[in-house]
Amino acid sequence: MATYIILGSFTDQGLHNIADTAERATELQAVAERSGLQVRDVYWTLGPYDFVVVVESPSEEDLAVGLYGLAALGNTRTQTLCAFDREAITRIAEKMQP
Repeated sequence: MATYIILGSFTDQGLHNIADTAERATELQAVAERSGLQVRDVYWTLGPYDFVVVVESPSEEDLAVGLYGLAALGNTRTQTLCAFDREAITRIAEKMQP
């Protein structure tokens, strides 16, 4: 499965409901698992993003289902990065060798 890092910001609605954010994260994990995703970590952060989520997904389509479902709730906006672990980047680098 591919790993993705999701950078998120709260909308005005999300900030209004900030007291429920930990509970929403638990619900997110349950919904994600039903979509075939595995939430590895959730962190609340200070700075330009309000939270970071590390997710594994069997496909980009499955990830899109989860992210669109999250966006439809109206509490967050996200940016998603595809991430490579040490083994994956080593395989990529080896394929680049002439």
